[in-house]
Amino acid sequence: MPPSRVDQELTEGDVLDFGGGAEVISIPGHTDGSIAIHVPAHRLLFAGDTIAHVDGRIMLGVFNADRPKAIASFRRLAELDLALVCVGHGDPITGKWPPHSDPAARTLLSGPESRTPLTAPPAAEGGPCSGHRTCQARPDGLVSSGIA
Repeated sequence: MPPSRVDQELTEGDVLDFGGGAEVISIPGHTDGSIAIHVPAHRLLFAGDTIAHVDGRIMLGVFNADRPKAIASFRRLAELDLALVCVGHGDPITGKWPPHSDPAARTLLSGPESRTPLTAPPAAEGGPCSGHRTCQARPDGLVSSGIA
């Protein structure tokens, strides 16, 4: 598959012309260049793969390039006043933001950042993000893929 064409590069603080002004937030962790789009006028966030909402639990997205940065980004997003959070994996989050009442999210918001990151084969090798395996959410906000 050929690379996608980039129409516009976005950086922290850019404002897009929709929804009354959509703000770009840099949220490294899942990847170095991860961003979220915050639409304050509608209390809406497009969080991408940084946040997942699986089995009613709010947690980090699956497999992050830099877990401490992903946790810091999660904490930054948790400070926003939001009514709707659209995530990369799972159902949109409504009525549970900020996520302090969610046990998995609470662990990320207050727990140690020094946990050993999860590793798995990349999607090209049949890893969990390839759609060939199902990831399971754990109560501590981590994800188990069933890969030995």
